Amino acid sequence: MDESEESEEEIQMSDDEYNMNEFQHEVQESLSTALREGAAAENVVLEINASRHAYNVSMEDVLTSVVQGILKAGQERSTASKGAEGLWPAVKSSITAFQGVLRNYVKKNRDQILLLNAVETLVRSCPPFLPLAKGVLFELNQTHEILDDEVIVAWYRGGAAGATSPLPALRTAVS
Repeated sequence: MDESEESEEEIQMSDDEYNMNEFQHEVQESLSTALREGAAAENVVLEINASRHAYNVSMEDVLTSVVQGILKAGQERSTASKGAEGLWPAVKSSITAFQGVLRNYVKKNRDQILLLNAVETLVRSCPPFLPLAKGVLFELNQTHEILDDEVIVAWYRGGAAGATSPLPALRTAVS
């Protein structure tokens, strides 16, 4: 590979990263606004899909951004202190408000694994979400029936295709 090919590849990667960052920002903004205004799930999905096409983002990245955006939208609405007790009601409310959006993107077992991996990635980058992980999984599994028991168990054990074994701290938090 010569220098011109290498620099083009670096520029392309930079463009891809830029597009992904912009897409994530737009998703977060859309979800936060929709939560504040009580927008219908169909409208939120249309807005997210328009952004997806504008930034040429994969469905896997869409799902990851949507899941993390929903949880962060709850965090933005939290008016209590930084503790998990104050954060949980707002995050739970956000999950409930966007269950229709999640159902639009989570249709197969693979989508469920991507959702679980997105939660894990968020927990890694935002430690305040770690104590909420068990509640998030409960809401998505028991309350809204978006996650199947078998998929959660396979993810927990690290045996599902595309699944990573959860972080030890996350494993403890959801046990």
